[in-house]
Amino acid sequence: MEEFHHDLESDTEQALRKSVKRRMKIGGVLCVLLPFGPVMIFFLQNLLPQAATTLLLILFLSIGFIGFLMFGYYRLGSSMLFRGIDVLRQIAPPESFVKGKLAVLNKDPVYVIIQWGSNALLFVAFFQSERSFDKGVALPRVIWKWEYSHPIGEIKVARREGSFTIPVDRDTYYTGRGILYSLLLEETVIVTMHKSYTAEELNQIVDALAQEVVSYGSGHYLGDDEF
Repeated sequence: MEEFHHDLESDTEQALRKSVKRRMKIGGVLCVLLPFGPVMIFFLQNLLPQAATTLLLILFLSIGFIGFLMFGYYRLGSSMLFRGIDVLRQIAPPESFVKGKLAVLNKDPVYVIIQWGSNALLFVAFFQSERSFDKGVALPRVIWKWEYSHPIGEIKVARREGSFTIPVDRDTYYTGRGILYSLLLEETVIVTMHKSYTAEELNQIVDALAQEVVSYGSGHYLGDDEF
């Protein structure tokens, strides 16, 4: 049964990778229209009315620009997601599962999440939760750089308290109050620098969050966070 589950997750990830590659190819083909369109219009301008050549030029440029955006969206978004999945493998088992455009590793009571296009690994643990039948995900949209000041060993993470909704397996979502740690996987100053962590460091973050949730006082009040 465990082997079947592993194969299912591998198939899901591979299907997503193939889908991304296919869409990147489509975007790349459409990008060709950006330089090719004006060249073709140049040779056709004496054969077609000016209004027709102008319309064709706008059409080619529009399609090419859409292709450029499409290629960039899938190239950048997927590279961050798949790099995050590789990081999650450092602290498996269990294997992470792919749900939509995010991947989740269940290290109960901590859930480690990488989102499409995100440069941060999110560690979420609930101290009060319930099953959610709304399949939406509620996580912080922006975590500011100055928030990365909470020390876990030699690493600094951003720490948030608030309400979150996440998938905990392929068919189940939890929602509730909890604590979130955010760990940067890359940082841009002048150029983008990838950050690497050992399995020991990642597990240290998991353990620290689990301990914080377990020892959380019932009388502690959480203020509302802005997402």
